[in-house]
Amino acid sequence: MNIPKHCIEIFKDKFNTYPSFIGLSFQLENIMIKKINEKSKLIWVNKTVTKDEKKENEKFLEYDSTGILIYIKDENLVTFLTTSEKIQNVELILSQLKRIKK
Repeated sequence: MNIPKHCIEIFKDKFNTYPSFIGLSFQLENIMIKKINEKSKLIWVNKTVTKDEKKENEKFLEYDSTGILIYIKDENLVTFLTTSEKIQNVELILSQLKRIKK
């Protein structure tokens, strides 16, 4: 996991604790990423814009204002940053994402 230090600092400032990390060992489908985006607030993005397309290289999202942030790199490396109290919530979110059909 190579999460930018400033993302960890944002988490620490917001929740007064160092985050627990839950990384995915499977790639999320586009529909899963779309669901995450719909339920999240964008905190930070690293984007490349060319003449033909826009590509989000990295982004940092607030999924739950009480302790769940998400770092996504290249749409396939996803890491949840969470307080220890919210780990079970993240596991529930992941089980729900796995059930989404293509």
